[in-house]
Amino acid sequence: MTSYIHLLKRLEQVAPDIAADANEGAGRHEGIRLLRGTGVPSALIPTAFGGGGLKFSEASALLERVAAIDGSLGLILAMHFIHGTRFFNRENMPDPMAATARRLAASNGLINFVSSEGPSGAPSRGGLPASVARRLEDGGWRLSGRKSYVTGSSYLEAALVSARIEPAEPEQGPRVGVFLLPLPHPGAWIDQNWEAFGMSASASHDLVLEDVVLPADAYLETIENGGLDKNSHLFGILWSTMLASVHCGLATGARALALDYAKRPRLDGGEGTFAVLPRIQDAAARMELALLTARAALDRALLISEERADAEASMLASATRVIVHNEASRAVDYATQIVGGASVRLEHPIQRHYRDLRVAYFNPPNPDVILNGLARKILGLDKEDGRP
Repeated sequence: MTSYIHLLKRLEQVAPDIAADANEGAGRHEGIRLLRGTGVPSALIPTAFGGGGLKFSEASALLERVAAIDGSLGLILAMHFIHGTRFFNRENMPDPMAATARRLAASNGLINFVSSEGPSGAPSRGGLPASVARRLEDGGWRLSGRKSYVTGSSYLEAALVSARIEPAEPEQGPRVGVFLLPLPHPGAWIDQNWEAFGMSASASHDLVLEDVVLPADAYLETIENGGLDKNSHLFGILWSTMLASVHCGLATGARALALDYAKRPRLDGGEGTFAVLPRIQDAAARMELALLTARAALDRALLISEERADAEASMLASATRVIVHNEASRAVDYATQIVGGASVRLEHPIQRHYRDLRVAYFNPPNPDVILNGLARKILGLDKEDGRP
């Protein structure tokens, strides 16, 4: 088993090269190769399958460091951590998933769960997939559809695909299954249509499924309860804490850039550096307070999640993601104030941190969903009739 400290040291060794690769519009090929070479992608895969078996807090720290260098790469790694852990930490795991876990641990390859679709809306708001899975005579499956926002799409070795099973059983209603799709695979191709002002190098393209044929054992499970699987609490914790780690990383990276700028000589003819100016000191202090608040909230959520994975821990993690994003955004705002007008120029890397955080806001579920759930929890409105 590779220790957290060893992985962090290996990550630091390649950090300058990853940073150099983080240019707008550039492919992540070199950054992905460097990241896989560190062994970090296998950090959360259980040791039984050859992975690192790290704690959530250790994986969070690694993820924060990656995002501080390159937010897009951090988001790709976050999706891999979230869904790899979600599906690889199960009792009686199907043989295909166990084999995939061993393969990814050996190669430091990447996996993601693909569920979002343009026509059906966000799964977090109850949208059913338009993608369809039909049973074949030999027991296999044929999948057709289009998936959106498939982060890291160009670099995945496997995808977990949700699809509506047809024909539906009249007495059961619509069923949504999860299928294991090795990549590349005949009939599955990437439509490179991701163009966004933030997280632009995350390769969050569409995955197109054109009569993709899979064996019978590619069907892993049925998603129950409006999109929540049997590991829903674990998933909720992972989703919120790992994304919050990316947000913290983006703010930490912006902080480093701002402090480096503050150490430069003043340009107004005065003595000393920018750091002696009161406005710079005020912005630096407020930036630090925001980042300390974000990290304190995240650390608490991670501590509790390592003790238990229940509904309360999941709700806390969701609320923490809102807090962390708000405070991380505040920290980056102050960081840009330190850098000043240069922060809006595309050649200055701090603008990427600013834009990446704005795009990260829309990782589902949106804050209104989280706040509604939190309100109903503390007000005792969990019953369908809306009364305590």
